[in-house]
Amino acid sequence: MKRLMKESSNINIEHVLAGVQGPMVVDTLKCGISLLLGGNIDVQRRMLKHLKEKKDAGFFTSVAALMNSCSVLDLDAFERNQKAEGLGMGLDGSAGKKNMHDAEFTCFLFRFLQLLCEGHNLGTSLRRLKKDIFVGPQIRELQQDGNFQNSLNEVEAAAWNSFRNVCKNFLGSVKVENYRDIVNDLLLSYKALGCNMSLKIHFLHSHLYFFPDNLGAVSDEHGERFHQEISSMEKRYQGKWSPAMLADDCWALKRDLPQAKYRIKSTTNILKLAAEFQNYLRTQAGNTTTVNVVISTVDYLLRLQESIMDFYWSYSSKPLIDPPGKENFCRAIKVARQVFNTLTEFIQGPCSLNQQALAHSRLWDAVGGFLFLFAHMQDKLSKNASQLDLLRDLLELQKDMVIMMLSMLEGNVVNGTIGKQMVDTLVESAANVEIVYAYVKSCKM
Repeated sequence: MKRLMKESSNINIEHVLAGVQGPMVVDTLKCGISLLLGGNIDVQRRMLKHLKEKKDAGFFTSVAALMNSCSVLDLDAFERNQKAEGLGMGLDGSAGKKNMHDAEFTCFLFRFLQLLCEGHNLGTSLRRLKKDIFVGPQIRELQQDGNFQNSLNEVEAAAWNSFRNVCKNFLGSVKVENYRDIVNDLLLSYKALGCNMSLKIHFLHSHLYFFPDNLGAVSDEHGERFHQEISSMEKRYQGKWSPAMLADDCWALKRDLPQAKYRIKSTTNILKLAAEFQNYLRTQAGNTTTVNVVISTVDYLLRLQESIMDFYWSYSSKPLIDPPGKENFCRAIKVARQVFNTLTEFIQGPCSLNQQALAHSRLWDAVGGFLFLFAHMQDKLSKNASQLDLLRDLLELQKDMVIMMLSMLEGNVVNGTIGKQMVDTLVESAANVEIVYAYVKSCKM
């Protein structure tokens, strides 16, 4: 099996070297996605090793060429096709192709690149799961997963709901008056589930009064430190329980939270590998030619954003976006979402050098353009039921862009270079940001 994976990972790289769209490259990207799905560390390691040993820039120049060949919306071609169809004539050849005919291929390409870098989140999860730790982004992700809730039986669902209740009403920004009852319900539901009470839960149960009212201010970094301290205590006391032994640690929660500064020190090979691939996509040290795939991704995103803007202006004076227009908008939005997800994976961890590369690219131009689109399309689309599916896709794109922007700030100080650049972008787009905010606010009322 390992040999098969090794050969498959090498074949994937070789087949992408053609740099030209075609069935073979599509199948190769699909195979690569299947191999990498879920953060397959072994495949990532073999691919990275293969690329470094060959010192061949072919893979990266081919990826950049493929990105350059990926199409965007073409308003002129769209209007010609619409006129031809209106006259009962169809255009032949490339002129007759639908807009962004290679959208599926484009999504495959950027999804493959995204998965090459995936692993830091998985690495954190694995590291924490091995220590019975599951916190921060992983918990928030799971809470939003409706499929997870539906997969639970009655006892499991009761335990999960108790846990969510504790997160919301005790561990969040507000500690409700009956927080003791909520924690007791958690313990009872976990007991019914057959769980053993760990030292951490003993700590929670025996010293509730030590917890601040606003635990929402405790960052994941603080949580990581707490888990590390408790783990060392577990080793020291070897499972023996004494309320007095936690006295020292209780006071740790009384620290001045807003000014506390802690960093998670990642020592896992998984995190190191993910960061290595992230950096290698930006620059290939030791190669005679180096290709910045991160910037190539931004270049494509900007082309795509500008093409969507052309379509917006074409429909801005019309009361509704007709079915052909909706089809093209939806296709472009789907690709844009994948590109934003890929950029997010390039920088999460965080990968500070990729963050800096993006900060000095034309990413902010694309962000400003999309803010304009969000501001002017949301209200227009919300006024007619036939436009709501397009509105939903647009809001999902907006969410993915915001996640990417937040990832740009990961590990950076508020008044740092990236923070200032983001603020400048938002200030330049202040009118659009206000419209977006007003729309979101109206939806919540």
